[in-house]
Amino acid sequence: PNPMDDLELANFKARARARHETFNGRLKFYKSLSDTYHHRWAYHVYVFEAICVTVQYQIDNGSPLFEV
Repeated sequence: PNPMDDLELANFKARARARHETFNGRLKFYKSLSDTYHHRWAYHVYVFEAICVTVQYQIDNGSPLFEV
């Protein structure tokens, strides 16, 4: 938060932070991110990307971040 922001901008930033934290929380549901990864480092990127895409598909297809 920036004390120089007006109220509208501060609210916008707060909503963006809340969405980001909700998305991060959904990533934590996947056990593969919390377990020790025993494969090449390059493959870790693919696992993380696949989980991010899966969560984004969930959001796009009926599981929004927040109830509207």
